[in-house]
Amino acid sequence: NNTALTRTLVAFTSCTSAVKKAGKLPSVRLTPFLTALKSSCSHLSAGANEVAKAIGAVGKGKSKLARTHLIRSTAQFEQGTRFLATAQKRLMQIGGSNVFKA
Repeated sequence: NNTALTRTLVAFTSCTSAVKKAGKLPSVRLTPFLTALKSSCSHLSAGANEVAKAIGAVGKGKSKLARTHLIRSTAQFEQGTRFLATAQKRLMQIGGSNVFKA
């Protein structure tokens, strides 16, 4: 589904600006969480850009180049996922467990 893919890629590329829009931290204790979250955003955005490049390469019939971009995107997404897990762990360490309860 192209719409779902597009929305996901847009969410990944807008992550950094959404974090900035949230404003200053209410507490210095959240700095480790924010650092990991920003790193996650950076890698997810880079991965999304690589996917976009891969799609462009496919459209131009350059399958080897598309494969290269997809491999790069996977590496970026994996890094972004690791940093996101770190952010969650750091938030939990300062008592953020209530954030993850419904």
